[in-house]
Amino acid sequence: MLLLPCLLFMAESALAWRMEAGIVNLPATSAGSSFQTVNFRQNYPSAPVVVFLPTNENPGGQPASVRIRNVTTTSFEVVQVEPTGADGPHPAMSVSYIAVQTGIHQLPDGNWVEAGIRSTSTVQHGSGVSGGEGWDSIGFSAPFPGAPATLVQIKTMANEIGTPPSGVSAPWLTATQTSVNASGMQVALERSEVNSGSVSLAESIGWIAVAGSATSSFTDNLGATINYESQLVGDTIRGWSNGCYTTSFTGTYSVAPLVVARKNRHDGGDGGWLRRCSLSSAAVGFTVDEDQARDSERAHTTESAGMVVFSSAFDAEFPDPPPASTDAAWEWEAGVVNLPSTFTSPNFTSASFTQPFNAIPVVFVVATNQGGDPSSVRISNVTTTGFDLAQVEPTGNDGPHIDMEVHYLAVTPGTHRLPDGTVLEVGQVTTSAVQHGNGVSGAESWQSVSFGNPFVGT
Repeated sequence: MLLLPCLLFMAESALAWRMEAGIVNLPATSAGSSFQTVNFRQNYPSAPVVVFLPTNENPGGQPASVRIRNVTTTSFEVVQVEPTGADGPHPAMSVSYIAVQTGIHQLPDGNWVEAGIRSTSTVQHGSGVSGGEGWDSIGFSAPFPGAPATLVQIKTMANEIGTPPSGVSAPWLTATQTSVNASGMQVALERSEVNSGSVSLAESIGWIAVAGSATSSFTDNLGATINYESQLVGDTIRGWSNGCYTTSFTGTYSVAPLVVARKNRHDGGDGGWLRRCSLSSAAVGFTVDEDQARDSERAHTTESAGMVVFSSAFDAEFPDPPPASTDAAWEWEAGVVNLPSTFTSPNFTSASFTQPFNAIPVVFVVATNQGGDPSSVRISNVTTTGFDLAQVEPTGNDGPHIDMEVHYLAVTPGTHRLPDGTVLEVGQVTTSAVQHGNGVSGAESWQSVSFGNPFVGT
């Protein structure tokens, strides 16, 4: 029986991930109103991240945002809410949402999408509100080439003591973020200027990051082409009483698209949250809203934002990047070994790895055409610190061979992923199956090897 440590496969993975976007028409709320149940357009393997963008379909009306709860694999609940200083009920509101399965994903065009959930009780608040402030750092695992467009949404109501939507939501909470860059961001619960209620329990903040400044398309589950874009909106968006600040789309849309966006900075002393104030096929308008718990003003300094735009509602399933390594840590290295002539040194040569491996790796070498006789390279005694190797000749030759420079690759067994999403699967198989040339006696056969990773191609 021969032990063949010669199996290394590199390609993309065929795991699937899901994403969707849609529009929800929320009816006006009153004393007897409740949360609205929304069914996802497709089922998810685990509860996805859902983010809404509140609108101002009652211009000049009271401050309002959108809260969600009870997110499952098939549905969630949502309602428009008002802060202390308002009456609680709110007019009808049409809002767009995006839902993304948690994890690190790639769209068919190669752009990265990452979604996750962070449990935190860290808060930011406006001037005059008691209590400490802080930020909770989130690191991205996707290799974003620059700052992505990021979206955040509270998905729980653990601290709620109010009676929304018939009454105000207390403590008033939205999700806020800052310091967005290619490697991560900071998030917190935003209390704004409202001092009623306390934050003693952690809330779950769902977050989505999409490669910034992208304009492309993909095909949804019904075969329709969905045009999309992501943008980082400059530091130009001001407060409710300052007006509506318009951003033109990069892509071209035949009708008004779906837009989901969030502030990606935290400027000014009063807090605040983003709302959509206009929408056409060419542009979207944003404003930063503030509560009126401590004062009546709703002006705000300039803020920047991240936004994601889709040409229409959709649901889609895509091939996913490979899973993370099957082991806690994996290693690999490549190097060069100068094999002396076996005429003068008729022994195997010992090669040491540049550093010890945590597990015995699989080693690959390739012979060169140095020397006139047929030859190959054989290895033995592979350990965590090195291996032995020598050039060898077949029957019909004299055996010894001249010196040879060979390259080697050593990789920890398992399934591994490189930062660009490429997957490596490495293993070994014990076999007595052989192939041979014409005139050589004995049966021939092959040994089957099944991949543990579902590759999308050879």
